[in-house]
Amino acid sequence: VRFPILRDKRLISADFFREDVEGFSTELDKGKYDFVIGNAPWGRNTVTELAKSWAKDRWEITYGNIGPLFLPKAASLTKIDGRVAMMQPAGVLIFNQINTAKNFREKLFSEHKVEEIVNLSALRFGLFKDAISPSCIITISSISPDGKPFDYICPKSVCSNEDDYRIVIEPQDMNAIYPQEAIRDSVIFTALMWGGRRDLILIRRLSREQNLNKLENDGIVVKRQGVIRGDRQKLQPSILGRRILKSKTFPQGTFLFLKVQDLPINEDQETDSRASTDFSAFDLPQLIIKQSWQTKSRRFQAAITELKSSANQGIICSNSYVSVHVSQEELVSILETACLCYNSKFAVYYLFLTNGSFAFYIPKVGVEDLLHLPIPEPRKRLLLNTKTIEDVDRHINEAFAFKESEWVLIEDLFNYTLPDFKGDSNSPGRKTTRSGQKTGSQDENSEPILRQYCEYFLRVMKAGFGQDKNICATIFQERTETILPIRLVAIYLNSSHKEGVKIESIDSPELLEELSKLNRLFSPQENTENVSIFYQRVAKIYDSVQLNGETIPTIYFVKPDKIRYWTRSMALRDADEVAAELMMGATEFSNNGN
Repeated sequence: VRFPILRDKRLISADFFREDVEGFSTELDKGKYDFVIGNAPWGRNTVTELAKSWAKDRWEITYGNIGPLFLPKAASLTKIDGRVAMMQPAGVLIFNQINTAKNFREKLFSEHKVEEIVNLSALRFGLFKDAISPSCIITISSISPDGKPFDYICPKSVCSNEDDYRIVIEPQDMNAIYPQEAIRDSVIFTALMWGGRRDLILIRRLSREQNLNKLENDGIVVKRQGVIRGDRQKLQPSILGRRILKSKTFPQGTFLFLKVQDLPINEDQETDSRASTDFSAFDLPQLIIKQSWQTKSRRFQAAITELKSSANQGIICSNSYVSVHVSQEELVSILETACLCYNSKFAVYYLFLTNGSFAFYIPKVGVEDLLHLPIPEPRKRLLLNTKTIEDVDRHINEAFAFKESEWVLIEDLFNYTLPDFKGDSNSPGRKTTRSGQKTGSQDENSEPILRQYCEYFLRVMKAGFGQDKNICATIFQERTETILPIRLVAIYLNSSHKEGVKIESIDSPELLEELSKLNRLFSPQENTENVSIFYQRVAKIYDSVQLNGETIPTIYFVKPDKIRYWTRSMALRDADEVAAELMMGATEFSNNGN
């Protein structure tokens, strides 16, 4: 066998942006290729002079990163029905909010049809051992967008041996995004990386609320990042003799109020040569906010500087913190309300879904993003009625008047999503749904995880189709000690013989037989490789069952026996999808019920 010569024909050693190389000319080779696939070079300050010349005034460059320029150049060489698929820097392409990145993104999404983006940020260390920056895979065509949504896929680690040889994509990892959303919505890629449409709607609504950034623009508060030592070329005697918070964390025992007497006195007047000389943000009344998420408490932390200082002055702090000051004593309630907000579960939820670096990179939020956290209407003396961290969450929940379903989204991200991302195989969401439960137990306290899932699922369905609809659920449970690694739940639509949430205990062999029947409905074609509820992690099957002569439309959910698949927020998402499919007639119920 003799293979054709590839060198200088298909393997070309030349700069992709050289217009005088055959096969690379934007004009002469326009529409030449069916597919352009690759892992283009990228990184800060990697752009070449040839690439700059090609981009000119048409395409903006962010941080000197050459990678994104390969997309429009490759698209110009691709046929109308061709495709370009490339590995790209996720930070620059989909997350970064500086003007050059936003302008590039707007032009790309306006001129080319984006078909799919696979965000690999959550897998970056597993995929690329020495990776620093997150990556993504984007597929585009040279035609103009038609207004249809593209797939946004964000696979996560499963914390098992599977991570070594394949990428697992589950239903909750997939969302549809419209091109105009990608252009206009600055947080959509971050929000849908870890959340769903309900989360995005909540984030959009909350972003219109008051925040410290808006208050600064209105001249009500003054903010400043802590003292930056940097090159130590500027001497600032005014900071000598002041108490300073320079430890990596707040002093032990700090809760809402910072005790000034516990802090050391600053004896260092050296700061960075570019540092500001305005220290008004360090005056009293003063709120100190830690920029990074704390692993132990799983929260951000903020505290009001106590007014017991003998010098009646605020403290200074290192650049790990931000200081916020209000000039009028009567406005101190703003700082107190903000303090509660930053210590709450809500702060973790909002910042995780809106800040790119926190969502996939490092647990630290930049000053500007930190101050965009929404705060509710200020309430006087609120901190005096707050004794525990549970009080903090209760006050914030009440202040924002969150709906129950909205607070569920916040709690589930705090309790499961973020710990699973930061944790390992023993994280809360990866624990079995059967924890501490006796096999075969059917009392009202059994199966609390799956019961809650079913209850929230039924609420959504009845809210959409009417409270008079007798929609109910059955949780299937093994009667014997032999348990399966998956759980099965059935949702019955408009049944006159069932109500609420019931548990049905059956022998493991019977449950396996039931799963085999569902598998035949799920993958009716024989010899369909890898299309099986025993192979896929999550399956949803529409069927009909016969009960006392009545045909009952039924939806079966088959998922792994891990809490993260059966949370209340997952029930909301699953029910939303089912309701949409039923209303749009996108599914049919099998008549092969039994």
